[in-house]
Amino acid sequence: MKTLFIALVFILASSCAGVKVASVQNPNIDLEKYNTFCWIQGCELNYQGPDYGYNLERMQLIQNIIKEELESKGLINDENTPELLVGFHVILEEKESVYTKNPEMMDPYVGPISYWDRYEDYYNQEIYRFLKGSLVIDLIDSETGAVIWQSTAQRYMELDERMDKDRMIKGIRKALKEYPSKLDVK
Repeated sequence: MKTLFIALVFILASSCAGVKVASVQNPNIDLEKYNTFCWIQGCELNYQGPDYGYNLERMQLIQNIIKEELESKGLINDENTPELLVGFHVILEEKESVYTKNPEMMDPYVGPISYWDRYEDYYNQEIYRFLKGSLVIDLIDSETGAVIWQSTAQRYMELDERMDKDRMIKGIRKALKEYPSKLDVK
């Protein structure tokens, strides 16, 4: 049980430290043909999650970081004739993990379980609550309206954790890493 608990803590701690990213693109589309972008018209800053997690200033910061990162890849912000429309949304989900302090409950085949002696202890469980945060970035062909590229970045956090600007920049850079840079292509 102690080993399982340590493994659980290690997994949660290591996942808290990093951002897991999955990017997908339409394989029939050459992303290098796009030169300009702008936000989806009327792009509302989309947030799903508990009320305490919403922060307009943070959402605007995410939007600005995405814009800067796209510009650093050689795309031009053009509100008149954009080839790409950019949208994003943030999702925060409260999650929990339950574990027991009793090693025999976790591995009952190791030895006989003496329920009668410490019955209450066998079912003494602890609950660990945390947040699973996701940032989804969509790049949409402005002519067809089809999503041509999407990145989902996920990270596990403590319930009361506050994201600082540097961490947000690193996470968004990682989320957009797979999008090709026009500056690297020649």
